[in-house]
Amino acid sequence: MTAHRTIPAERCYWANLDTSPLPPARSRKERREQLMYLFEDRLPIALSDVHASFVELGQGRVAACGVATDTVAEARDVGALTLVPDAVPGFLGGVDPGRMNLLTGAWQPIAVRRIKSRWKSTAAVLALAIFLGLGVGLRRRTAMLSERAGDTNRVIDDVYAQVLPPGGTQPPAVRLVSELRTLHRTRTEGVGAQVASDVGGSLVALLAAWPADLETRTEFLSVSEDAVQLRVLVPDNAAAQSFVAAFESVQGWRPTQPRVNQAEGAIRVNLRLEASR
Repeated sequence: MTAHRTIPAERCYWANLDTSPLPPARSRKERREQLMYLFEDRLPIALSDVHASFVELGQGRVAACGVATDTVAEARDVGALTLVPDAVPGFLGGVDPGRMNLLTGAWQPIAVRRIKSRWKSTAAVLALAIFLGLGVGLRRRTAMLSERAGDTNRVIDDVYAQVLPPGGTQPPAVRLVSELRTLHRTRTEGVGAQVASDVGGSLVALLAAWPADLETRTEFLSVSEDAVQLRVLVPDNAAAQSFVAAFESVQGWRPTQPRVNQAEGAIRVNLRLEASR
């Protein structure tokens, strides 16, 4: 017995249904119930004794093909996977008979149901695996960004510690602004004020050029009025090149030849900026 059976078209019940009077269906089940209701008027036997297949034709028309449930049950019980008419009447616009499989719904073969069930289970497992993978990836990304933010904050804190006097109750950023304003007002009062102002300017230029999007770990940082010295660890050579390039256009400063070498599973960058003014 072949798994794909055909049934003579003359043993089927046919109709070209006008669905324009029907309200929009909220589900596929409701749509089928509407179509069965329209098809009932075209059947010579009770609707409960017919299983039907429907194909949308467009412009509010639907092709209907019905077969006695005894015929459908017989095909299913002998192991058929599909049951389609061998032809379609011309008034249905040349519909492909293969689209009118009658072994569907309550008459769907057990083998087909098992395959669909396996596919659903596999899809559910894959969806769960993807969801878990995304969750792990997002957690790792969040942890990495938090670590980078922490490294940047440590660099800023180190710079603040070098250029600001000890003590004070205000946040370092507020104290820096206050110091710069004070130095600006008093820069003509002595050499010491001039030097401190230059150090403050160096700090501003350094923080503005620092590549916040790179993963860095600062080992050493020194800021003075005529030089800035940096020693940082970065993940790889590409990051080292990006780090050095970030300081090439700092106004008033000229980078010297950097020293780059491997250390502690990372790349160590030694960079010195000299005042060009």
